[in-house]
Amino acid sequence: MKILALQIDIIERAGILPENASLSECTDISGFEGFVAADDSAPGMPKVFTSPGTIGDFEHIIVEKMAAGSQLDRLQSCCSKYPVLAMALDGRGFHGQHGRPWMTGIGNLYLSIYLPLVDSGHIRLDAPAPDNYKIGDYLTELQTQALFESADIYTALQMMPCMAVYKALKKMGISPAVRYPNDIIIYIDNQPHKIAGCLSEISVCGDTIQSVRLGIGLNVELAPDVNGTGLQTTCVCRFVPQATVGQCCLMVCEEIKRW
Repeated sequence: MKILALQIDIIERAGILPENASLSECTDISGFEGFVAADDSAPGMPKVFTSPGTIGDFEHIIVEKMAAGSQLDRLQSCCSKYPVLAMALDGRGFHGQHGRPWMTGIGNLYLSIYLPLVDSGHIRLDAPAPDNYKIGDYLTELQTQALFESADIYTALQMMPCMAVYKALKKMGISPAVRYPNDIIIYIDNQPHKIAGCLSEISVCGDTIQSVRLGIGLNVELAPDVNGTGLQTTCVCRFVPQATVGQCCLMVCEEIKRW
């Protein structure tokens, strides 16, 4: 895999490499066209390292200690022919749906994913919204699975990051639920607590999908205060104390790989 980083130690801090992985610096930065590193905590040219293996199906990976802006937004100019995974340990200017600020802090997972041309055939952009669901509805497990499996490709891509987090949490022994279309919540004392939020941005030309950008924010160690949203929050470590950001990253990426 090729890893774009500004400091070698943040790769180790991210916890996404196997114990026996070895890193070697190289000059090949293919796969990161259009991505401009902007981390003022580590000035200078970004470095590219190589390491055996992949994370999910991702061979091209960006890791930042402190992202100066939304990685999802910065990937908008990406012109790579390869899928790209961007991970930040912390950052500023992150946002959720409709530009709402996403609270950050070291200890949680912040992922952005770029997928090049998707072989989707012809899609219907005028396809009706899924029956009986509106924004903010809480879905049961059966409703969530049925919606994803029956969805057209466009809707499936919109739900992909949400479903990846949902599946990963289930495998960790946590019982999540979906707040349609892109929030993951956990019921505590019968009250919903937000644990993750997701974004999907799909670039379409005519009736063909050109590229897809996915954003995932998962509370692993911290449950930030999100006053004004109407939701309380929680984090993975409340249920799985030994969980780490790196482990959660690997599990979510493996779920995305399945699709």
